[in-house]
Amino acid sequence: MKVTRNTPQQMIVAQVPWGTGYFLIAAFLHFSMGLLSEYHAGEKSTKELLVTCLFLVGIFCFAFYGLVERIQIILDRTSNVITIRRRTVIGYKSEKFTLSDLIKAEVEVDNSGGDGPMYRPIFRFRREVVPSTYPIRSVYTSWSSGQHEAVDAINAWLPAQEVDSDSQSA
Repeated sequence: MKVTRNTPQQMIVAQVPWGTGYFLIAAFLHFSMGLLSEYHAGEKSTKELLVTCLFLVGIFCFAFYGLVERIQIILDRTSNVITIRRRTVIGYKSEKFTLSDLIKAEVEVDNSGGDGPMYRPIFRFRREVVPSTYPIRSVYTSWSSGQHEAVDAINAWLPAQEVDSDSQSA
């Protein structure tokens, strides 16, 4: 996640997973070429090739849908709104929250997996707001550095006071 705009009035944090998308496309092409070479060598029949291709397409479409999600978070002080926009291959979703209800952003840690901790950024709202925590990303990842930087930037921006230009000119 990267901060793309940071002004006293507005902060925009975005994540565009280009690397994940390119990796999945390259992996799909690699496996497809392997299947075609086995077919040309006579190791697979046409029926086996079609079944394996359908299985591969299903797996990669599912992975692409689940892992390639563009997220944009807009914190707007003038309208007192947090807008979270999500775009996947299939659709678009936008959610709005009240900025003044936001206490802080933090990185949630899940240690239930056997391979080490997994991370995802969340918003923590006042107790009166339902839900009181809201995951910015729906999935946990093992990479935490970009998430920590974004969360730190959001938390640093939250208490910033507006600059009154009239009071400084005199």
